[in-house]
Amino acid sequence: MIELKVPTLGESVTEATVGTWFKRVGDNVAVDEMICELETDKVTIEVPSTINGVVSKIMVKEGETVELDAILAVLEEGAVAIEKNEMPKNKTAEKNMAEGTKSVKNAPSAEKIMKEKNIDPRSLEGSGREGRIMKEDVISLPNNQNLKESLTPSMGSEEKVKMTRLRQTIARRLKESQNTAAMLTTYNEADMTAILKIRSEFKDQFFSKHGVKLGFMSFFCKSLL
Repeated sequence: MIELKVPTLGESVTEATVGTWFKRVGDNVAVDEMICELETDKVTIEVPSTINGVVSKIMVKEGETVELDAILAVLEEGAVAIEKNEMPKNKTAEKNMAEGTKSVKNAPSAEKIMKEKNIDPRSLEGSGREGRIMKEDVISLPNNQNLKESLTPSMGSEEKVKMTRLRQTIARRLKESQNTAAMLTTYNEADMTAILKIRSEFKDQFFSKHGVKLGFMSFFCKSLL
């Protein structure tokens, strides 16, 4: 048995939240195949498998908080080879086809929708790179208007979705900035009658001598000296 632990999350990051499980108990996994996704205050990290085998046990549920080196799941090494040897011959071709589809990882959002709606990935043609199935491919299934309507929010509808750790940090810091920033506007009034009179009297003479119009900035600067 191999323990899948929380990897190094980055400088000053000591805990994370389990965002999404890409695999379930009993699913086959290959080396470097993504098993779950961890969300921190700074980044989102995907945790890959270190062996070829089967997910034997999942220790943490989605939404729970874990610390460094915490055990996420238990993997059983070599279980894939045993299943292949015990598999009936009439299912060998089907198994090989399924393994071929796993060589190209689909978009996580598409994987989530297909699991929720029990959609077989082999029934879809991916529009992404190397045939990768994208979210749009699942939503645009032919003759499946109910799926489109369920995934597309209607006008006036409201849905509460739990914020990720990264969004919580952004929201908290934006609120702190709003509370601590000095937001004010100052107005100073002054009697400009005398300045308007001088400008009207000498503007032509000033332009002929210097080649520029006499504005108010010169008076403002003079008042500050």
